[in-house]
Amino acid sequence: MINRTTVKMLRSEIQDALVSLGEKHGLEFNVGGASFSANNVRFKVDANVIGDDGEVFSQEAEDFGSLASMYGFEPEDLGKEFSYGGETYKITGLKPRRRKYPVSAEGIRNGKGYKFPADMVKAALKMSSTPT
Repeated sequence: MINRTTVKMLRSEIQDALVSLGEKHGLEFNVGGASFSANNVRFKVDANVIGDDGEVFSQEAEDFGSLASMYGFEPEDLGKEFSYGGETYKITGLKPRRRKYPVSAEGIRNGKGYKFPADMVKAALKMSSTPT
């Protein structure tokens, strides 16, 4: 029987098993959300290319490149760092389906993913580029 605990365990084991496959093909796999019933489970799996520089090129990064101007950014803003609340973040992509928080970023200190409003990130980028 499949339950929430089983799904969590399977997700972790599938993620671990995909590491060697990703290394073999130059990809990073991410096992995402799941839907399940007592008799079956379906996981969402993303595969992203790892560039020569070691950076993962995700769908969000691709969307940033093509949609940046709609949010007042330049495609070159991808990867730029900004400060907010005493922490530093790096822009990793754009997810237009998140209307209030479309900008994806990674915390420099902890490597965790965060989401931000576009206007807040634009203001933070301006502040960091302003000479003091």
